[in-house]
Amino acid sequence: MANADETRMKEPVKLAVRIVVGLTLGVLVVLAMMDYRAKSNAGRTTSAWLDALKSATAGRSELFYSDLSSDVDGSPQITGEASQGRVVYTWNGVFRLYSTTIICEGENSPVVLRIRGPGS
Repeated sequence: MANADETRMKEPVKLAVRIVVGLTLGVLVVLAMMDYRAKSNAGRTTSAWLDALKSATAGRSELFYSDLSSDVDGSPQITGEASQGRVVYTWNGVFRLYSTTIICEGENSPVVLRIRGPGS
């Protein structure tokens, strides 16, 4: 009879443990997806910018900083000024920050010289 009482007492504990483990795994999956989204946005943006820079270089023309704004995925934080020579775009992931740096030259219409970042 003691065995049946112990089994009944253990069942709610097992259920509670399973619920806690399931919720924890669910939260971790959501956080990982949010981080992956930031990484993907940074990678796609940097890749598009590098392609634009390659095309401009191959065509022996210049890529202006103002031309890059249409290729931004997500909502990065932007620090620096193109007219001062350096702009950093940072996508905030849950676990990491993903940054892309654009090196420019010129004050009125800055020209992109170099792009460094995720996927470059």
